[in-house]
Amino acid sequence: MKKLIVIIGTLLMLVARTVAIADNDDIKVMFEGKEIVFDVPPIIQDDVTLVPMRAIFEALGAEVIWDSNEQIITATMGNGIYYRNINMQIGDAYMTRYTGDTTQVIPTPGVVRIELDTSPIIVNERTLVPLRAVSEAFDYDVQWEEGTHTVTITAAPQPTTLPPIANEDTRTSILEGRLAVTAESGWEIDSDYYGHWLTFDKDGIYIHMNISEMGYKTTGDLARDVRYLGYKLAEKVIKQNGIEFVNVIEDNSDDIYRLRYIVISNDGYLIDVEFISNTKEISKKDLKENVKIIMNNLEDGGKKLDTSEKMVLLDNLNVKQPEGFVAKQEYGVDFEMWSINKIVTPDTEAVPAISIYCGRWPTYDEEYYGEKPTKTIEGEFIGNKIKWQLYRKNNYMQALYEDNEEGVYYHIAAVANNAEEQKKIIEIVSNIEENISAGVGGKPVIYLYPEQETEVNVKLDLKGEFTFTYPEYNEGWTVTAKPDGTIMSNGKQYSYLFWEGTMPDFKTDFKEGFVVKGSESAGFLRDVLEKMGLTPKEYNEFIVYWAPKLQKNAYNKIYFAQKEYEKHARLDINPKPDSILRVFMVYEKADGDTVLPEQKIKPFERKGFTVVEWGGYLTEK
Repeated sequence: MKKLIVIIGTLLMLVARTVAIADNDDIKVMFEGKEIVFDVPPIIQDDVTLVPMRAIFEALGAEVIWDSNEQIITATMGNGIYYRNINMQIGDAYMTRYTGDTTQVIPTPGVVRIELDTSPIIVNERTLVPLRAVSEAFDYDVQWEEGTHTVTITAAPQPTTLPPIANEDTRTSILEGRLAVTAESGWEIDSDYYGHWLTFDKDGIYIHMNISEMGYKTTGDLARDVRYLGYKLAEKVIKQNGIEFVNVIEDNSDDIYRLRYIVISNDGYLIDVEFISNTKEISKKDLKENVKIIMNNLEDGGKKLDTSEKMVLLDNLNVKQPEGFVAKQEYGVDFEMWSINKIVTPDTEAVPAISIYCGRWPTYDEEYYGEKPTKTIEGEFIGNKIKWQLYRKNNYMQALYEDNEEGVYYHIAAVANNAEEQKKIIEIVSNIEENISAGVGGKPVIYLYPEQETEVNVKLDLKGEFTFTYPEYNEGWTVTAKPDGTIMSNGKQYSYLFWEGTMPDFKTDFKEGFVVKGSESAGFLRDVLEKMGLTPKEYNEFIVYWAPKLQKNAYNKIYFAQKEYEKHARLDINPKPDSILRVFMVYEKADGDTVLPEQKIKPFERKGFTVVEWGGYLTEK
């Protein structure tokens, strides 16, 4: 009898759902004044309007991917600068939203899990998604009119003005201290630990400032230099605060939310200063007005470019940079790129230059401008043999290296003036090393939260050597810390203390831990770090840095080191904290069938003066 009741109940539910679908054939969805036509009618379920996924995402301007095996929906929207990415799964009541910058140079606001009123479903072989949730995830405004059963989707309201930057000074060094900028009147400046970008932030309004060395030395005439480099002058050359700069226009560029300046540094090199803003956050007019104020506060930072021979850290590569060359790192949507250029003046006819692209597919071309290679020469790259293909035109040369372990390709391309310079290029590339050896602690950051504004001294007894600290360590950090986590050092503001260094004797055996799919890294980290006691700001900054690295592997072994980490990197803080949490993730590439006893995670209780540190470490197999 019970079985019969269950069957009847199930049939009633199916009939009820069928009726719900049939009764809502008249739902109309309007986007920017035009009706969206669906091949399967929208429905209302649990007071939520659901619509076919492909039609709604394409109408909103997003690209959608459907994984039929896992029943996962991935939709991405970008304008060439910023992206919004959402992930949903059939039957899952949560949606994950990723927001960030396609160049990966600008910091992302983070990863957010959003609870849905109704999960995505499949009806008549069509996937339906909650209309309001996905629209608002892409920053659209959604209105429902009950009388006509009409949903109206429009662009969200835009701010009309942006507060001017003026008052309290905060001077921040950029590009390794070669330039400095002052922001005022409540604006916060966040900078990366390489010192190549800044984000000006106030009340959710962002202006991103990206600074990079161009590899050119000025002739003494900035207007002439700009024309040589293919730019047009938008305004007159300005001289102030010990530097010279000019606003320029890129040829064939119609991006109205991007402003670019060419700056002559105090040592005579050309620097590219670019400002970018999200079109949904700030208008073109407001961007221009505030960028002018920022540029008025740009000045000489005191330091000069060091072009003497040294090792230059470029993410996962170390470049032995010959004197007179500059090495820098850039990013694209689907690749990373490093460039090594000889510093020259615009009088030079050709620039000996090397570009290294890293991606998931080969970009090597057999022909160069229709010309086949004339010669093959052997060389080395990150300790492996490679074959250089040489061409007559422009003395072009290229090589391809496949990393079977990581599943990535390195395409190395270069141009030279003559055969001698080609030999120099081969020598430079042969000296490039990988920066993934055991013993490198990656981006440990330290947050300080005193109960009241306090002078704090932090010392780190590292069994190894520092490779980078920010602010400068100087046998310890002595800073002023505020209850909200703001740190002041020598008149400059920081969000945390940063250190990176070698720990040659650090080892872990993975007797316990976790085995995590690379594609599920972000969700795993969020759950574990939240359980540990990290705040959303702290764990989002962790995820944004580490999840992309974990996703490069199909699976990873992950272990959160405790006593062994403390032995190799002991913290001494005065005054002594009331509570301290140190999260140090160790990971290693794993196979899908790897099994580990699960590591127990203990929740952290914040009390009194609290210190939180997180970092990570890639081990060698």
